[in-house]
Amino acid sequence: MQLKACVRDAKWRRMACWFLLIAATGWVACGKGNSGDPLGLGPGAGGDGGSSPSLDLGDFEELGSGVAVIVGRVVSGAESTTVAGATVHIIGGDRATTDADGWFTIENVNGRGPVVLIAEHAGLAESIKQVSLESDGFTFVTIEMAPARISAQFDAAVGGEVTDGHGARAAFAPHGLATRDGRVVTGPVEVSLAPLDSAVLSQRAAFPGEFTGRRADGNIRLLSGLAPMAIVAKQGSELLTIASGRSATISLPISGGAAANAPTSVPMWTLDPSSGEWREEGSATRVADAAAPGGYVYRTGVSHLSWFNGTQWLPSHCISGHVTGLDNRGASSARVTLSDSTHNATFNTITDDFGRFAMDAPAGTLLHVVATSRTGDGISDDWSFTNDYHEDNIGTHLDPYTCSSIGNFYLRPAPGGGNGTPNAILVPALPASAWIKDGGGINALCAPPNPSEALFQTTGFTAILACRSTTAQCCTCTRRYRSYSVPRMSTTTARIRGRFYAATTPSRYSQPSTRIELLLNGVTVGKRVYATQNRPNNNCVGPSEMPETILRSNANFDIRLSTIAAGQQFDQVRVHLLGYGCEFATNGVAVQNMILLPR
Repeated sequence: MQLKACVRDAKWRRMACWFLLIAATGWVACGKGNSGDPLGLGPGAGGDGGSSPSLDLGDFEELGSGVAVIVGRVVSGAESTTVAGATVHIIGGDRATTDADGWFTIENVNGRGPVVLIAEHAGLAESIKQVSLESDGFTFVTIEMAPARISAQFDAAVGGEVTDGHGARAAFAPHGLATRDGRVVTGPVEVSLAPLDSAVLSQRAAFPGEFTGRRADGNIRLLSGLAPMAIVAKQGSELLTIASGRSATISLPISGGAAANAPTSVPMWTLDPSSGEWREEGSATRVADAAAPGGYVYRTGVSHLSWFNGTQWLPSHCISGHVTGLDNRGASSARVTLSDSTHNATFNTITDDFGRFAMDAPAGTLLHVVATSRTGDGISDDWSFTNDYHEDNIGTHLDPYTCSSIGNFYLRPAPGGGNGTPNAILVPALPASAWIKDGGGINALCAPPNPSEALFQTTGFTAILACRSTTAQCCTCTRRYRSYSVPRMSTTTARIRGRFYAATTPSRYSQPSTRIELLLNGVTVGKRVYATQNRPNNNCVGPSEMPETILRSNANFDIRLSTIAAGQQFDQVRVHLLGYGCEFATNGVAVQNMILLPR
């Protein structure tokens, strides 16, 4: 490395950009220190006492704290085809649009309590999903959307009926539809029906919300998936509902072989889009219909449009268990899925920090249970058991120590990357000891190293590195790097997604950057440096890595690893946090919440 000089009288300013690599966070800052600055980077500390402007890094201390990131994929149909261009939004919050592979990311979600996600796409029924946020800031979700089975148009002033020829039906009176603000509409409208046969697992996956509902008396009960169906009405792109004082008559096909023995009358449930919760709303009557697959439908009148489900609630008894991960420790945040083929329902829960779980389960029926690791790379065997208990104590004693134990589930490597979560591999920041320090060793002529590391810490998925430059006589690079072993895979389909945050002065002798390096059997197969600008004198970058690849400030990025090493295999990813500064130049870089997507 050749020695560099710096410009002392440059004007200083702040710059910001965020880097959410969907798993680790690091923040590198170089500059002068001050005990009054949270990161020791204020003016007047160290060096020769010369004046140096302060780069306020207070914002970075909060990276990864108190907010969550939701990462997910939207799919549809029996083959789980990815849905591009779907809109996914949080009730009362941010929204995102899925990319060509169905992926979406919603950042800076309030990390307290569950949120409700709504996914929308033309030709598919709206999907509503309640999501519990992970405590460490990362939540993964797969949203299944049901395709509309039939769409038909009629004149709203005249009224009309839409049927799929298989029992699903919705009949509207003249002037029976209105906009969401109450204006009755006339002219052509389009109504779509999306019935689900929950006996078919691929369709059951598209069941919105959970298989639980709030009864009229306020109590929560387990539900079966006997007759779910979505109804959507639009005029152009505007969503419609039932006009005030009007109603529509709907028929919901009863699922599969359950139709002949279905109760003659059941509660009707509707999905509340504001909470993602099913709520009891009236009742439905079983009616013979030769067009329905099982020969019967549930028929009722409704005063609004949404998802509906005509079904009875189920008696339950709580069960508990433990999940052991691939590292032979308790698997935290593992998903436990319980399937009830008798009632065409699926129930889910998440393990605690020690791998324990407790959940309500239908009583007196055969159940199948499988556990999946948080990122889908580990899965347990599918266990079957009969829940012989019959008391109905839902939600009252969900304690791993008091519910009936069904034993321990051991995770094994999942074939093809697993199922459940979207085949993602976390790249955590913790522990701090895993990040190797290389402060100034790149240029042995600088003794002591300049810039030098002032602070390094990790919390959750955030790592913070601060460095300090105090002289113009000898300037090199300081860095921390960490290696992550991953299953062997190809760069052809793998990607890293996220966001980049950097801050620097306008000095041409200051440059924050990050390097992504790919290795196979310990040998580098490719590497690339990313920064907000090209800097030919960046002492952190080798000649073969010039120029740096530009990442737009404060924006998401999606790095296809084929751009680092085309057509190569790799089994290790190495992340570098780099800070080059000279004299009193101050800079910083944040790499936060990184995730590797193998496909």
